[in-house]
Amino acid sequence: MASFVETFFPRVTVTIQNEAGHKVYLKCGFEDSKQELERLEPGDKRSWSFREILFPLRWCYVHINNDNRGAFWAFNVQLQCTDCVWKITDDGAYRFNVENKWVKSQLFQG
Repeated sequence: MASFVETFFPRVTVTIQNEAGHKVYLKCGFEDSKQELERLEPGDKRSWSFREILFPLRWCYVHINNDNRGAFWAFNVQLQCTDCVWKITDDGAYRFNVENKWVKSQLFQG
């Protein structure tokens, strides 16, 4: 039987994969993530897991190229996922939604 915490605050996994034709730079706001920009080569992916207790404010800053860079929400309540998958392409960040479709995310300029 699942505990109260596991029932109401499930463990969340966020996966970010680079599907761009070149390396991209990434920095995410997770407790166990690195604090400096991390380079993702084409085909690389990174995953983080955490328990979201009160404020689901997990973000990532991505530098795709000089014209396309900014932050996006890696996980929040509106995404309704516990296994959240994101891909970075040459034209932006996309998330896999509950309808099993890739949806482009608006990048907040950084």
